[in-house]
Amino acid sequence: MKIGVIGGGAVGLLISSLLADQGHQVTIYVRRQDQKHMINKIGIEFLSSPDIFQVRAMLIDELQQEDFIFICVKYYQIEQILTVLKNSSSTLIFIQNGMGHIDLINKMDFASTIIVGTFEHGALKVNDYSVIHTGKGKLNIALLSGNELVLSSTYKAIDSLSFPVEIEQNWHVMLSEKLVINAVINPLTALFQVKNGEILTNPHVVALGKQLCKEAASVLQLNAEKQWRRVIGIAGNTNENESSMKMDLKNNQLTEIEGISGYLLKHASVDIPYTRFVYQSIKALECYREREDKDG
Repeated sequence: MKIGVIGGGAVGLLISSLLADQGHQVTIYVRRQDQKHMINKIGIEFLSSPDIFQVRAMLIDELQQEDFIFICVKYYQIEQILTVLKNSSSTLIFIQNGMGHIDLINKMDFASTIIVGTFEHGALKVNDYSVIHTGKGKLNIALLSGNELVLSSTYKAIDSLSFPVEIEQNWHVMLSEKLVINAVINPLTALFQVKNGEILTNPHVVALGKQLCKEAASVLQLNAEKQWRRVIGIAGNTNENESSMKMDLKNNQLTEIEGISGYLLKHASVDIPYTRFVYQSIKALECYREREDKDG
């Protein structure tokens, strides 16, 4: 299959390499000429193994027709990407943290089938062409709009032992359950600058996590106790992982807090003070890092 991957971050690099390993014709679309040049020259280097995967790299404004296009950019980059994709007839697969992107996608009038997904693999970008596969998982996909037969054909085309895919029947439940995880683990690890598992070792952080989970579950109409058990399980299973939000702050980059906690605040019918606090705290840290970057 001809598969496009938009986004040269950790997830984009990992998905590109895993699909190229299956024999698909993969093109990764990136923002910078330097990254395009390095990937075309070297390929994508898998640092957790000796493998190098040959994929084609192009700039985003050079987007071509593909059978499927994975959109792996951060939430705050989605609006710009949607303008590039608005006339595409390719099947579009959106993989973002949170649910803020759903509001933006629904404003567009896409003719193609839209699939949303949650990606459970762990990935760490080392440089423009190197990625570490820090944890194996699966890709969950669900139909947001369009042809259900396209969803099943997508599954058949990309599902494999190295890239397992699971179809979910309800996109809202799938994304809501992932959003609860993101709304607890991401801001807490970012604020306290700890690994995922460490939020379970400090009773005060655990108390904060329970409140964040309770608020998120309430907004999304999920069972809070069940969701807290999921948070504990995932934080424990990924105990050595660094959350994307923690790494974004560490690297002086914007976070996806707007699409996670910001989405909950936007859709809440009552005050959710713990969520509002972590949202404003992360936004404040983004401002400090932006100022330091300018001063530096």
